[in-house]
Amino acid sequence: MKLSIKNNHKKYIFLAISLLSVLMISVMSFLMFSLHSVPACKAVVKVIRTYDGEEKESVILVNLVPSGFREMTFIVNGQAASAQRGYTLSRMIEADYKYQSGYYYFRVKDIKKMPADNIIEDVVSKTLPIVNSRNFFLKVEALGEKSFVFTGNRAPAFICTTTEN
Repeated sequence: MKLSIKNNHKKYIFLAISLLSVLMISVMSFLMFSLHSVPACKAVVKVIRTYDGEEKESVILVNLVPSGFREMTFIVNGQAASAQRGYTLSRMIEADYKYQSGYYYFRVKDIKKMPADNIIEDVVSKTLPIVNSRNFFLKVEALGEKSFVFTGNRAPAFICTTTEN
């Protein structure tokens, strides 16, 4: 009889430790995945550059889509203007990121040009430098429940709005 009580006592201790460890793993997973993640959202960016005293406008749709743990895909579509002519920009930029000191540090893994993309790399570097960067950082701050401002080093880059599925 004593042996049976002793085994039941060990069983309950083992069960309590197992439940506690599952609870701890669940809490840590929630914290790891929910805190400091870049939101999925869309933004329209209008860039005005001056070439030889003449203003050229570029209008670009930026769609941010999470593509894995600490990975983000930037889908960039729009019209970019240079001093000579206008171009179509259509790219998918895959990057991973880490959060540090209030900033998200992005490291570009792959840039895929879509068939409609006809912009020359030199023009991209001059007109929209962040599209050609291998590394960049952004600060993401919530403006409201569905709006976020993405800020570069000196000024806001764009305001992004989440969409409901």
